[in-house]
Amino acid sequence: MQTRPLAWNGIALDVPENWELALYRFPGRGVAHIEVEDEYALRLELDWLADAKRADAARFLAGFDRSAANLARNADRKTALDGFAEGWRVTRYDFRETIPTRRRKRGLVIADHSLLSAIFTARDSAFVCRLLLHFLPGDQEEPEALMRLVTASLKRYATGPIPWILFDIAFELPREFRLEAATFDIGSKLMVFRRGGRRLYLWFLSCADRFLNSAPRDEIWVTGFLNGLRRVPGIVFWPGADGGVTWRRRRRNLICHRDELARWCFRYLVGYRRDRDRNQLRIWVFNHRRDEDRRMLPPALTDGN
Repeated sequence: MQTRPLAWNGIALDVPENWELALYRFPGRGVAHIEVEDEYALRLELDWLADAKRADAARFLAGFDRSAANLARNADRKTALDGFAEGWRVTRYDFRETIPTRRRKRGLVIADHSLLSAIFTARDSAFVCRLLLHFLPGDQEEPEALMRLVTASLKRYATGPIPWILFDIAFELPREFRLEAATFDIGSKLMVFRRGGRRLYLWFLSCADRFLNSAPRDEIWVTGFLNGLRRVPGIVFWPGADGGVTWRRRRRNLICHRDELARWCFRYLVGYRRDRDRNQLRIWVFNHRRDEDRRMLPPALTDGN
């Protein structure tokens, strides 16, 4: 089975190469939640609580204990699995359900499916998580082997920069940048981060040769893309010198935009980089306060146009 890394918000793990992030949420109280799907269905759910206080960790685990009790009542078989690394508690739930066959046959069949639940608690209770793996009839993976692979690869980035790896995206940001929003479309992905009042927009556009090879100049295409989206309020973008991109305010926002005023950030760093190995165009807009704020961005992200 071929696997690939998936990294999100301080957590990284290996998953089958055809699995991809489908949904993320921040339910509150410091909890993060992601869901991963294959081509057909939900395959993995992960909830975690980092830097947890003892009371928060207890509340987090109590909620999943109630969920486990419900699973046990509905499952046809419950099996505790051992042999996992320290801190992991893994349970397998097997279900047998009667479902209708195709309309022409007008019959019923028994469908077997499984759900594996794993809960991890660190010794100091600073990090707790719950992992669910879903297995439907026809899935080719061996449930216990896959759970061992995923749990063994799961890593928490407690210090230093945080990696973000999903789809065809791979980069690192200082941990002070917090994800504010993300939009993933075919060929275009946008991630928006906050650091204090500062805001960083990151676009990743796939198949860059399709549009850049036909454009007069790369900076002209980039400015047209940014102006067409109008994602950054109150700002118009222009081709600058030496292949760069510059900006000015719209007429009705000559002093500032109310969003800038609320965050007290009135300056912008705009750039792009063409990654020929990935056939990808990366565009960034950093709304900041002072010139020295530009050093907050890692050079690996912003070097070159």
